[in-house]
Amino acid sequence: MKKLPTRAQLIALVLVILGVVADQLSKIWVLANLPGRPRTIVEGALSFVYAENRNMAFGVGGFIPENVKAPLLIGLTSILAVVLLVMLLRANDWGTRASLVLVVSGAIGNIIDRVRLGFVVDFIYWHGGFTWPNFNLADSFICVGAGLMILLSFRHEGARASATTAKSETTAS
Repeated sequence: MKKLPTRAQLIALVLVILGVVADQLSKIWVLANLPGRPRTIVEGALSFVYAENRNMAFGVGGFIPENVKAPLLIGLTSILAVVLLVMLLRANDWGTRASLVLVVSGAIGNIIDRVRLGFVVDFIYWHGGFTWPNFNLADSFICVGAGLMILLSFRHEGARASATTAKSETTAS
């Protein structure tokens, strides 16, 4: 007998879909409005500037031959997205689910770009005393989700340390 998805799993999947849709809609707007026409959002700090990212995060991967790069990146990120999706469906707490929803949404959004366009559409450009590589909503989802995972790992480590201390104190009594 097949087990039906739980309410939490369904909500998580709907949120993944919403994240992917938001990312793709932003990129559709960018492709229609930004190439050759950058827009200043906050003077001296934030602009929308169209860019095609044919590499990985922060431009890593420029050394990979072009005929191998796209299939390799699509394959690796697809495998990672599937693994993270399985983790999401098995997650037991809201924090883990939230972080995985963000990372999976971002990964799928960027995979869609690579399959559809051969590159990832980037457009958010932070500047002002520094230069940060252009990025997109999917990249933001991935970074926020990964950051949340890191923060949650400290919470879990603290709980584990407390449990170990309590157990050793009980045993010593």
